[in-house]
Amino acid sequence: FDDHRYLPFEGAGAISSWRIDMHQSNNVIDLSRLTDVVLSLCYTAKSGGTPLEIVARANWEKGLAQSDQMPSPQYRMSLRHEQPGLWKQLQAVKANQDVELKLPLSRALLPGRFLEFDLRTARVTVYAHSRHQMADTALRVQIAPPDGAAGQVTGWTRPWASSHTLRANTEIKGGPGTWTLTVGTGDAKVPELLEDVVLIFDFRAKRARR
Repeated sequence: FDDHRYLPFEGAGAISSWRIDMHQSNNVIDLSRLTDVVLSLCYTAKSGGTPLEIVARANWEKGLAQSDQMPSPQYRMSLRHEQPGLWKQLQAVKANQDVELKLPLSRALLPGRFLEFDLRTARVTVYAHSRHQMADTALRVQIAPPDGAAGQVTGWTRPWASSHTLRANTEIKGGPGTWTLTVGTGDAKVPELLEDVVLIFDFRAKRARR
C-alpha cells in the first residue's frame, strides 16, 4: 500500500498468529464477563496465475496418491439458525419429555472436493448453548446415524471458563443421510433452557474403490 497508516501490519500476510491484550485498567466493562472476541481481518490478494495453479494441483494429486486417507472434513449444523423447523419442534418440548428430530445431512452439504469419496463419521460433538448456567445433567441427548446404532452423548463439560455452554461428544460411525437426534430435558422446558444446539460432524474420507 505504501501508506504509513497501514503499518505495522502491511505485508504481514493473511495467514498469521495474533495476540490480543485487554487490560481491565483500560476498559470500563468487566472483562471476566466476556465470552468471545471476534477479530475481523481485511486483506487483499493477488492471483498467482497459471504457475501457482499448476503447483497447487500437483501437490493435491501427490497427496492423494500417497495415502488412502483424505483430510478430515467437518460439518457444522446449528438447529436454531440452519434448521428452524427442527428448532421449533425442540422449543415445543415440555419438561421431562423427549423429542426425536430428523437431521438432513446430505452429501451436498459437504465441501465439493469430497463428493467423490466414501465418507463416514468418526465423532459427533454437541454444543448446548444455554441462557444461564446449566447443570451437566439437565440434558439427555442421543444421536443415531441412518445406517447404524444410536450413540449416547455423555461427558458434558464447559469448553470455556464462565460460559453458559456445555459440550459433549460420542464416537459414532455413519454416513450422509437422515440422522436422528433425540433430546430430552429435566424439570425445565427447552425455551427456558437453550438458546441453540450446534452439532459438529467429524468425517473420515477414503478414496472410493473403482
